[in-house]
Amino acid sequence: MVYHLIKKTIKDVASKAGVSIATVSRVINDASNVTPEIRNKVWKVIGELDFRPNQLAQGLKSDVTHTIGVIISDISNPFFMSIIREIEKKINEVGYNLLIVSSADDQEKERKDIKTMLEKRVDGIIISSTGQNEDYLSSIVDLGVPVIIIDRKPFKNKFDAVYVDKALAMYDIANYLLSKGHRRISIVMGPRYIMSNFDRFSGYARCMQTANILLDNDLIIYGEFTEAFGQLALNNIIKMANRPTAIISSSVQMTRGILIEAKELGISIPDDFSLVSYGNIDMSTLISPSLTYVESLNEKIGAAAGELILNRIKNPKGNLEQKVFESKLILGDSVKEFVSKTPLK
Repeated sequence: MVYHLIKKTIKDVASKAGVSIATVSRVINDASNVTPEIRNKVWKVIGELDFRPNQLAQGLKSDVTHTIGVIISDISNPFFMSIIREIEKKINEVGYNLLIVSSADDQEKERKDIKTMLEKRVDGIIISSTGQNEDYLSSIVDLGVPVIIIDRKPFKNKFDAVYVDKALAMYDIANYLLSKGHRRISIVMGPRYIMSNFDRFSGYARCMQTANILLDNDLIIYGEFTEAFGQLALNNIIKMANRPTAIISSSVQMTRGILIEAKELGISIPDDFSLVSYGNIDMSTLISPSLTYVESLNEKIGAAAGELILNRIKNPKGNLEQKVFESKLILGDSVKEFVSKTPLK
């Protein structure tokens, strides 16, 4: 799909940006042979002039399609499906529908998914972003297309967003495990480049450092938010010469994988390892006793995102709004008291 501005608009944008009409066209069509400086300059001018490419500006007869695009990392993840259900409830009340795609946390696929949403002329985009396409998303906001980032804190303070304070959640989990005597605590996270994992690590690290416990890189595990990686992570952990006594899992999919693998290997939770999960899931067939977890607040995130995108469509010039939720630690029986030889200082 190729976007075009009407002839007068291209001239106006080119003139104000101090570039050629051809350069403006290349920027709009996301061509690779444009420097970041020129690209940002042109998008800024397009936003200032309040012009939009034809394909974005044309509906059948108006600028409204009554469709909201949702880009999530994993459509099979119950966490995201719960969010989507709440978004859909909220927007269906006023006659909007959803268009949903899954990016698999891949930067290039995510960028293609964003372009697909523009081609479909959605009225707004809700995205669980990798964080690697924020400049592109910012240019879309400049064009007048609302963008709400969910579940993950944006790198840049340029977007409406709804997410849980994951740094605080991980601090609380680590602090609880320390109070139970654990000192070697492993944290299993998703891709290193995603902002939410910076937050997870910062909360975990701050808690450990406050307790004067040196960080051990072997215990800090990055990978994928998948069941398969949860299984792989547990396999790697049991091979460590100096094993952790407790594991923090950063997603329900990872948690499921850890529990499946533990059952396969005859490992007892919590006798062999204590386990705390970010988010809860029905583990009744996998674990007894019950799981200790921190609330992921999927329903709150979804409802707030649906409300926020509708408000932004109605009021495109309003101030940025970021809704940050604090989750609670729900105590089950998957954490065992550990008698540490290293008392807290």
